[in-house]
Amino acid sequence: SGAVEELLYNMKINNVNVLPKDFNTNSIKDIADVILTAQGTAGIEFSCFGIPAIIAGKGYYSGFGICLEPETKEQYKHYLTNILTIDKLPQDIQRKAKIILYLSFQHLVRSEILPNEDIFPGDDYNLKYKQQYKEVAHKLMDGVLMKDDFYQRIFDIAK
Repeated sequence: SGAVEELLYNMKINNVNVLPKDFNTNSIKDIADVILTAQGTAGIEFSCFGIPAIIAGKGYYSGFGICLEPETKEQYKHYLTNILTIDKLPQDIQRKAKIILYLSFQHLVRSEILPNEDIFPGDDYNLKYKQQYKEVAHKLMDGVLMKDDFYQRIFDIAK
């Protein structure tokens, strides 16, 4: 067994299952109730499907209200202790996550098209686009992007 399995065994944790290596990760959205991640893209990806994500770090999608973002170890433990009471995300939060994900990929795609833009994930990425993220966050909170016909068409096509 690997390090994770050994840790679970040693700590006598029996409510966590490690998936087999041949498990198709595309199936996770069909069986997961909640996702745990440090700050990975799983946090925003599963939020798009209505699956709540508890994130332990600050991802580029932090602060938009689409994930559970504990500020302390105690709050993180509280979320884990009460994980069975966490409800599926409502449609408006799912839509917000889709918009944020779309806008994020738009920047990543743009970086491939315009290599001189020096766009990449991480702190520099967040600093470079801090103002844009503030504008997006403001528009999301105001509901402007949620009502935009263009975004509605994009998400209808994506469905």
